[in-house]
Amino acid sequence: MKEGPKIQNGELQFIYKGGKVRDMNNVSGVRWVPGNEGKVHIIEKPLWETGATTDEDGNPISYNEMRNLYVAGIDSIDIGEEQTSDLTKDPSKFCIVIKRRAFGTRPPQYVAYYMDRPDNEREAY
Repeated sequence: MKEGPKIQNGELQFIYKGGKVRDMNNVSGVRWVPGNEGKVHIIEKPLWETGATTDEDGNPISYNEMRNLYVAGIDSIDIGEEQTSDLTKDPSKFCIVIKRRAFGTRPPQYVAYYMDRPDNEREAY
């Protein structure tokens, strides 16, 4: 019997400049935090390209960026769990999927997904 891919569970946490919490204008990056209860599921880690260029003043800078191989799809929600009626049976979940485009001889493949119904729809976005 063939085994499927190993799925890594975890969550993404924003990194803030100067330690400010929840100031979206102050986000400097994102950190992956592994955990069995995490709602982000990674099937294949992204491929990155490293390079060097210069800024507008001619100073050298290095960069890491994804190779333009990925597309995302979303199935949104307009209200969160806390606004959902108690009479609603099995409300839909917010879902984002990431798919890697065909790469060399490798076919397109879903590589990550997130599916949950947070208390507030703003958490999803």
